[in-house]
Amino acid sequence: TVRVAAIKALGDLRKPGLARFFESSFQNDDSYVVQAEALRSLGTCGSADAQESLEAAKGIKSPRNVIRRAAEWGLAELVKSEWP
Repeated sequence: TVRVAAIKALGDLRKPGLARFFESSFQNDDSYVVQAEALRSLGTCGSADAQESLEAAKGIKSPRNVIRRAAEWGLAELVKSEWP
């Protein structure tokens, strides 16, 4: 969808200042696909506060475990961003 593409494009910027936007998109969007992309983008942006939200999202049920897998991917990206 357009919303998924927009969130992915913003996530690709890797700007920690967008973390609140991604958190809000995750919490407020009705689409689990958009929520999943928001989690991936949250991990990509490398915000120090992202880990808690990503860990919590791993327990959320969704079709085909899309949200859990996105949270795990976001956590992996977050770890990668901590290493030079």
